[in-house]
Amino acid sequence: MSADGRGVTPQSEDFSAWYNELVFKAELVDRGPAKGTMVIRPYGYRLWELIQADLDRRIKETGHQNAYFPLLIPQSYLQREAEHVEGFAPELAVVTHEGPDAGVDRAYGALASYVTRHALAVAGPIREFYPVSRQHTLDAASWRTEIGWPIFETGGEAR
Repeated sequence: MSADGRGVTPQSEDFSAWYNELVFKAELVDRGPAKGTMVIRPYGYRLWELIQADLDRRIKETGHQNAYFPLLIPQSYLQREAEHVEGFAPELAVVTHEGPDAGVDRAYGALASYVTRHALAVAGPIREFYPVSRQHTLDAASWRTEIGWPIFETGGEAR
């Protein structure tokens, strides 16, 4: 990939690379102590506070409520933890929604039906992971959302 005048990958070539290079070059973030993590620096955090306040105002102006979701952890990362932590046995019911965000509710419905039919119960917060999202491509048909529910058996009869 070619760098532009700022020494970063052009946004039109690779949005994800452009964004990551830009926030590091602008000293908005640093690399975190754990692989794949970032530490948000003071200017970066102030930008986040301003963006969040503006978005919160806009959401509430429409009569809706804002919500926060748990940390997004891919199932493959959970499986890797099982290799390092004795007794760690993650069990997830997972469904993948492909395409635009509209319709993701049907994926949640399918997952809920599966959990019910198999006499399972949810054992923690639901997690969404976005292997392909707006940060990767503007083509909504290419987006992919993986929804994972930590589960356990209830001991009831499966239907």
